[in-house]
Amino acid sequence: MRAHAAGSWSSVPVTLRVFGVLGSLAVLGLIVLSVGFSNYTTGHRSGARTARTQVWIFSMGINHYYENHGRLPSTLHVLAEEDLLTGETYMESIPEDPWGNPYQYAALSDTEYRILSRGEDGREGTADDVVWPREE
Repeated sequence: MRAHAAGSWSSVPVTLRVFGVLGSLAVLGLIVLSVGFSNYTTGHRSGARTARTQVWIFSMGINHYYENHGRLPSTLHVLAEEDLLTGETYMESIPEDPWGNPYQYAALSDTEYRILSRGEDGREGTADDVVWPREE
C-alpha cells in the first residue's frame, strides 16, 4: 500500500470524495432553489435586485473598456461586440431589464456615465428607477 502525503486529495477515501462532490452539488442545488423561490415570492423587489446587479455588471464592463481604450463606449451594445483592439468581448450580451425594457446608457462626460432602468412602471423619474451610479 502506497503512502499518500498528508492533506492531499488522494489521501481522502473514495466514498468521502464522492460524498463531498455530491454533497456540494446538493447544497448548491438547495441554494439555487431557495434563491429562486425567494425571487419568485418577492415580485418587484427581486426585479429591482436583478436590475441593480445587471447595472453593476455593466459598470464593470464599461470600466474594463475604458481601461483598454481611454474612453467610454458609445453604447452598451459595444460591450457585447468583439473588441478590435483586444479580440475579446466585455459582456456576452446586453439583456433587457427585468421588466422587458432596454437599459438607458449615457456618457455624461469623458469619464462619467449613467445607466438607468426605468423600473417596473417603465417611466423615468419615479421611485422604482434603478440608476448607476446610485443617486444618494
